Amino acid sequence: RSGASAWSLGRDAATQAWVLSRSVDLGITFKPTALRLPASALVVGVEFADDLHGWVMTSIPNPNPNLVYPERETFWRTSDGGATWVDLGGTGLARGPLFEQPPAIEFFNDSIGIASNSVCGMLKVFRFYRTLDGASSWQLIDGPPDRQFQDLTAVSSSAAWTSGQSRCGIPPPNRPPQRGVFLTRDLGTSWQYLEVADEPIDSSVRAVLIADDQSIQMRYARQTYRSADGGQTWTKVWPAATTQFESASGRYAVAFATPLVGMAVSASGRLLRSTDGGRTWQVQAAEKAADLTPQTPSAADQRGRIQMIDADHAWVAGRNSIQLFSNGAANWIETLTAFDNSTPRDLFFASAEGGWAIKSSGYDASTNPARIWSTADAGRSWQEQARLDFAPNGLHFADRMLGLVVGAGGAILRTADSGVSWSRQVSGTSQDLYRVRFVDATSAWAVGAPGAGLRVSRDAGLSWQPVMLGSPHAWNGLHFVDPMRGWIVGDFGSIASTRDGGATWQPQDSGTDEHLFDVFGIDAETVWTVGERGVIRASATGGD
Repeated sequence: RSGASAWSLGRDAATQAWVLSRSVDLGITFKPTALRLPASALVVGVEFADDLHGWVMTSIPNPNPNLVYPERETFWRTSDGGATWVDLGGTGLARGPLFEQPPAIEFFNDSIGIASNSVCGMLKVFRFYRTLDGASSWQLIDGPPDRQFQDLTAVSSSAAWTSGQSRCGIPPPNRPPQRGVFLTRDLGTSWQYLEVADEPIDSSVRAVLIADDQSIQMRYARQTYRSADGGQTWTKVWPAATTQFESASGRYAVAFATPLVGMAVSASGRLLRSTDGGRTWQVQAAEKAADLTPQTPSAADQRGRIQMIDADHAWVAGRNSIQLFSNGAANWIETLTAFDNSTPRDLFFASAEGGWAIKSSGYDASTNPARIWSTADAGRSWQEQARLDFAPNGLHFADRMLGLVVGAGGAILRTADSGVSWSRQVSGTSQDLYRVRFVDATSAWAVGAPGAGLRVSRDAGLSWQPVMLGSPHAWNGLHFVDPMRGWIVGDFGSIASTRDGGATWQPQDSGTDEHLFDVFGIDAETVWTVGERGVIRASATGGD
């Protein structure tokens, strides 16, 4: 992926020729570019600096094996998004003299890139190269000492990092495990080794970030650290005691009844409550943890399974029942209980008395199908409304009559008569949809898996159109406080917001790269999001 484009390299079904295709709609459709390479070509890499400038790399054996390199990488380059391609020819990037692997390459812009080559074998050889002319020529440069390099990741217009670890060959004797990275800020001219001594010696760095103030962040498996002095000293910035609860769990849902009173629930079964606007969270009803813990791994992927009716009442989807908590979660009742191994996926109450729930099972749908249920007496009794041929994930109603259910395979069901009848709608995607929300009687939004992305309906759920965001990953949760102001959250800490009813969406910095699963706005500026490994984040400026 680069910019707003996604790229796919494959073979033509008839000729087996290599074809590079481009998508500008989050991978929903791909259109072939002008590049065609013969079936015999050994394509070893594709790199793009932006939507227009990209390279396809092929490996070519040297016809004269007595020369210093047995094979080389040569490049095809485009400067117009794949409309035309140029074979750069020349020597390319030589690979030799031994059994080196295809190089790792990062391009910073349309001209500058760096590459690393490593030998796989008992004799350890590594090389770093730099191009200043868009891969037409390469110059050997100094790299970090005594390491092999199978990875390179750019983090700014001139900075990149490598773990300095090889994925092949026999490691040298007496080399200690590495818990740091090598960082260059000058296109590979010089390298600095960075590590956090508080981490275990065999910890590996997952990501490196250079902020606008030139501070450095390094993310390990369980902690993230920041250095303001070029790596001399480090401060842990995540997890912090006020922004997380269970470092090993996650999959949270969150809701607030007032600016001060809110609740969250995790896949480990912990029910949390805050009465001070989220500054602190207390475990509630600890003895109910087993009942709230999902029964199967697939059920752990629940989203949107809590709704606060008021400051003292909350509906929560449990292991195989819906539960109503009251009196600060000191009291509770179980309802919609069924010992059929089905799991509540979502719920919504349009009033204190009237609500709906969806339950699904990982078993054979023909013998234990997913179902839609409704109640008109605050859960004292439930009526089955429909049996489904897909696994439902999300449920929402605009009022007592108009509702939507979304789920696996891009399924969307709509009712206009309070659930007495349901009709299938065309979503325009075959990928799973996770959440759906009405913002008024005519506008509804849905988010889902990669390829499904963000979708909108402007006719009360009858028809749906994709919204192009330039992010091909999953979007997991959404919330609107009014028809104009809303947020969506997704994988890798992604957040986007709108202030104009979805006409435009702006990305926001969540401060984490953990997957985010739910978001809740109290008003246009006060918003909460929760996610993997116990992440809880809040903003008093709408995230801007």
